[in-house]
Amino acid sequence: MKKLSDRKEKNRRLTDFSAKHLALELLHETRNKSELAKGNRKSSGAVVQIETLRILQVLDGFKDRLDKHGKLKLLPEIVREFKKLLEAEVKENIVFVKSTVPLSKEQIGKLKEKVKKVFGKNLEIYVVVDPSLAGGLILKYKDQLVDLSVESKVEDLIKSISEK
Repeated sequence: MKKLSDRKEKNRRLTDFSAKHLALELLHETRNKSELAKGNRKSSGAVVQIETLRILQVLDGFKDRLDKHGKLKLLPEIVREFKKLLEAEVKENIVFVKSTVPLSKEQIGKLKEKVKKVFGKNLEIYVVVDPSLAGGLILKYKDQLVDLSVESKVEDLIKSISEK
């Protein structure tokens, strides 16, 4: 019985809401189906493939519901809104780190601790290797940039010497 009432509720919401609301519903549905989103963050190749299949199932069911209710034409707008929601979520929960070399698990663990002290919450660390960086790290969280690169330290040193 509960499944039927859940389905009826989803169908009612589908006919009543705008693309923005539907994108939010899609985000919640994908999150509910995702083991990674539930905190089971093992990211082996097999787990990622299973997650991809789950998300594809949600998307397929969502598309079918849109089509059934004559709302398929909203799909491009829903996708735009969905992308905005995901981007906002990523900005809220991830610190992007540029490094010359890949960081070890131990280094990432220490970095997570420092990031928690600075920003006041546990955040995911996403490392991008950039060989053009002379050394050090550059961290970006939301609109904040923390430049701990060798290049910025040298520039600061030159500025302080030239000011004297």
